[in-house]
Amino acid sequence: MQVLNCYQPASDPVTFAPKQEPLVIFSAGHTLCVATTQRNVEVYELDGEQCSLIQTFSTAGLVKQGVFNSTGDYIAVLEVRERNQAANVRIYSNWQNCLSTDSPVKARIAGQAPSSSTWDLLHPHPFELIELPLRTSPKCLNCCLLTGNVVVGLSNSLAVFKFVIHNKGTDTEYKDFTHLLDIVVSFPVKEVALTQQYVAFASSHQLHCFTLTFGDWTHDQIGVKTASKTNTLAEVEVDREHTGLSLEKDDPAAVDPRSSDETLSTSDKNPGGKDRGVTWNFGSAGYTIPETFMRPIRKPSASSLLLSSVKHEKLFHDDSKLPTEILGPKEKVKGQPVQVKWDEVYLYSEGGLAGSQLQVSITHLLYRKFSQDSDSEVNQGPIHSLQLLPNFKKDQDDRIKKDDVDPLGTGQKTLQSLCCFISTTTDGYLYNILETPCLLSQYSYKADALSVKAGHSLLYALTQNGLEIYTLRSFAAAFQRLDPNDENILASPPVDLDVCMIGLLPWINITHVSVSVNHVTLLSKTKQPTSPSYRNTASKLVKSWNIQVLHKAALEEVFNEMLSLGQRYQNSSKEAYHQLLQEGHLILKGALLLSVDATQDFTSLLDRNHFNSTMSSLQQLFLKTCALLAQYYSRPDVEDGHLATPYFKMSQLSLQQVLQMFTHEDDAISTAPAPSVDLDGLDEGNIPVVVPPGPGLIRYLDGVLFGAEKPLDLDVDEKLCNRILDFYREVAPSKLSQLILLSMLKDSLSPTKAMESLQKLNSLAEYKQSTTDILTSVWLYIQLGDLEQANSVLGMLNIDEISQLLADHPELLYQQDKCELTFLAQLIRQQEPESLFEAMLQLLDQQKLTLSTCAKLLQTDDHQPAHSNSHQRQFLELVLAQKHRHEVSKEATAQLASIYIERLKLWKPSALPVHQSSRRHRHVPRGSGCYATRLSWLDSLPPFTGTSPLSQRCLRTTVVPTPRLQSASMLGLLQVSSRKTDDEVDCPCCCCNEDLVKLQSLLSSNCCDTSVINQVLQSARESQFRGSSSLNILCLNKVNPSVALGLLVDNHMGVVLDYAMTTFNGDAWSWTRLLQLVLMVAKETWTNGKKEEHPVLLESLKGILEYTSNHLEPQDFIQSLPNDGILSFFTPYLEQSCRRHKVKLLQSQALTMVTTDDATS
Repeated sequence: MQVLNCYQPASDPVTFAPKQEPLVIFSAGHTLCVATTQRNVEVYELDGEQCSLIQTFSTAGLVKQGVFNSTGDYIAVLEVRERNQAANVRIYSNWQNCLSTDSPVKARIAGQAPSSSTWDLLHPHPFELIELPLRTSPKCLNCCLLTGNVVVGLSNSLAVFKFVIHNKGTDTEYKDFTHLLDIVVSFPVKEVALTQQYVAFASSHQLHCFTLTFGDWTHDQIGVKTASKTNTLAEVEVDREHTGLSLEKDDPAAVDPRSSDETLSTSDKNPGGKDRGVTWNFGSAGYTIPETFMRPIRKPSASSLLLSSVKHEKLFHDDSKLPTEILGPKEKVKGQPVQVKWDEVYLYSEGGLAGSQLQVSITHLLYRKFSQDSDSEVNQGPIHSLQLLPNFKKDQDDRIKKDDVDPLGTGQKTLQSLCCFISTTTDGYLYNILETPCLLSQYSYKADALSVKAGHSLLYALTQNGLEIYTLRSFAAAFQRLDPNDENILASPPVDLDVCMIGLLPWINITHVSVSVNHVTLLSKTKQPTSPSYRNTASKLVKSWNIQVLHKAALEEVFNEMLSLGQRYQNSSKEAYHQLLQEGHLILKGALLLSVDATQDFTSLLDRNHFNSTMSSLQQLFLKTCALLAQYYSRPDVEDGHLATPYFKMSQLSLQQVLQMFTHEDDAISTAPAPSVDLDGLDEGNIPVVVPPGPGLIRYLDGVLFGAEKPLDLDVDEKLCNRILDFYREVAPSKLSQLILLSMLKDSLSPTKAMESLQKLNSLAEYKQSTTDILTSVWLYIQLGDLEQANSVLGMLNIDEISQLLADHPELLYQQDKCELTFLAQLIRQQEPESLFEAMLQLLDQQKLTLSTCAKLLQTDDHQPAHSNSHQRQFLELVLAQKHRHEVSKEATAQLASIYIERLKLWKPSALPVHQSSRRHRHVPRGSGCYATRLSWLDSLPPFTGTSPLSQRCLRTTVVPTPRLQSASMLGLLQVSSRKTDDEVDCPCCCCNEDLVKLQSLLSSNCCDTSVINQVLQSARESQFRGSSSLNILCLNKVNPSVALGLLVDNHMGVVLDYAMTTFNGDAWSWTRLLQLVLMVAKETWTNGKKEEHPVLLESLKGILEYTSNHLEPQDFIQSLPNDGILSFFTPYLEQSCRRHKVKLLQSQALTMVTTDDATS
């Protein structure tokens, strides 16, 4: 509990003494009612310099309790007769029309229409007394400020009356109260409160809160009645031990066999003459109830017995005195049964309320029992001052839906939060009971409390010391529902923030306190001698009473007092300063976001205009609290620095204005406009305007300077930039390089100043230079024009570090508006192109770059064609090196195939020696992408000579030893003397045919679709270039294998066998066709006498015969041989085929025998 004295009333109290001795006072809106000992009620207007008496009317008895309802414009009182102390609840309507205390009053019972007379015609809205029909003596009453409904507390029940207006808008319009239902509870009712469908009641030591939910009965196809929107009656009453819900006037409930203390009693006949019996099934929990009570009917089974004498059961009550707290929502509270009984007019009428037969269910929200042991240390005294504190949505008018059931008429406004306040002698408790009930605050009074009243923002506790004033947390529950769950946008002080006592006004002899919209009213009475009767002694007594009306301090004044007090504590006690800032913020935010008054007092145009001007002033103060809280969270010695960001955003300050709060006057930013929030006065007293910046400010600056979009108000000068540099270097040195290189200030910063700040940071012994620091130095050297130094520093980074930085921050790689590489990226392209390619690949995978954009970025200034741009070719090769880029692989494959073809068309042998590493090297990109292993038969097609080009040494090679093997002993073994060659040497190595090897590898994969193959095939047919014949056959093998085979047989017989082994696999038909085709060519060759072709042809034929004899059946193999062939030549192959066939038969027989033996065994 924080105690900070910073509250004073707006003016001196207005004191007056009624002529008659007051009994009770109560107020609402701007009206004060004083009930006197002479059975009069005096009504005063609180607004104005003096409280004016505007009306006086007589009551039937002495007023014990009263409420004024502005919605229904009536005064409801609990009256007690002096003679027999009989109590009644009476409601006085049209009290403004009472001419005098002797004026006649029309009296009637609630629910009955007023009688008409000639006097009524002359006075259409006469002064009326409406008495509520109650079965027992009332103990307390209250009303719903929104609906006008009335709830009366009886001994052990609550009676709920609905406020209605009949013949509305006509001359015969009149107000009435309809008895809706009774709620039987488990303990005596001392106080009660009602808000919409939420009910709270209390005894001297117990508190219970619940909500009513209504539904209607519907009929299904078989005629059984079931409840919609709520549990059925059967479901509610099966566990009557805990809930005890019932709908009938007299409660003939089913006996629960689980209850050990049940009692049976006989019942009388009902008015209809039918037995009120309950059919009980001993085999189950089933029962039936006569249709008179409009309940669901269940047919009795064979084991059922009708017990006509059963009337009710004894419910279980928890009578223990131990303190208990139960937070809902719950369907039941054990030991605290609640029964709901409809009024007879709804119970027995056909169709029920509004044409429906209603069903009700209860959701228990809060139950608390305080200690009743007077000797216990935890005894807090009796309960008093029960109140429900609703907060509604501002400017909200949510009418209830047509299909919903709303007998209480609660659909005018939507609750944003609902709190229940209860007080004991020593402590007060504020609970949030909407949705998920919880304890918000606990108030410990400085003296014993007599009465406590809650306003909208403050709590007023009448104690033996006077009037104690506390901050109220009822708005905090609403903020949890209103605020988005994002601390970067909106923030609020925590709900469990310690409450603060902000004022103590000493008074003596105060007996009653009443709180209205703008006033706090106190009734002071001194002790007087006991007299036999009021009538005999009234004239002899001197006035010993008075009423004092305090005008509440305006929220602006309360905040300014809090701020003034906080300024004195800012340096000596930052906790107290922080507490006051949060208190002021909560008060102002609650007034701005929620309705100021649930009773809609500001309905006139004048009041609404005043309300709007007040809101404008509160808005400015609210923004001020946001700025001050943000400044507080930006201090280096304060935790929760992350809260500075949302509070700065809520303050609506620009960047320049924010930095003014951290800049000395002689170093102020001249270009910054005047703050929209009035920050004048922050330097009053001993509070400096400037506070040292901390992590909270840096976090806010990060959000502004590193955001996705540039703020509209980011207009900074060099002096401001230099100050921001100093902030980062002092508070967040690890982020200094990011500020220079990546923030929105990078184009506004002075390179010289930025380099100076970075060098100061790097010179610190405890600071370790990061990768970003090095790259930032490179960028600054480029800005300063020192490219030599930039190249030198860039060499300190490896490829992975550079590529990762560029990928994480694409703005370092290219200018999006111009689609050009930045100067930094151009330098990296010259020195470390692999880093640039890797970064672009990552951005391509993240879909931040397209393939066409990458091609534009890699274009040179002279726009040389793609086949001449080695960087474009290398990047496309890297794109196709991995298979996960299938979305761009088709486009990349087509581009790269065109590049390879154009390079092959322009191919010429190099005039200079080719340098090869002594290690095994590769030309085809590694990876699981679109580059496949080349088909082996391609090594035998020109320009290759039958050996893999990867294993051949270039004819013009100079072997360069690797750095690891450069030693005196090994150098002589690895050097190969360079020999002079002429341009006609056709070298078949991979280095001289790199493009052809890559294109063949690309075409050998499954990534190439038909369009790319046709593209290469067309180029190979239209012109002759290096490797065009092999590309032609490779493409035909994809689209037309028979033609490819014919070309190989005709032109490259030595390749046929290798081609068939690779292509045919075990296809017998293809091998048979190949054998026949080769035999035809062999016959033709031998006939024509082409002896130079005989060795190659004979070798291929033998290889084909060897394969077919081992894989074809003997009959198929014989049929494929020529009829006029030389028997001695084919005999070995025929024998081989037969032997293989026999072996196969023997294997089959052996397998059959083994299977048979296993089966017989």
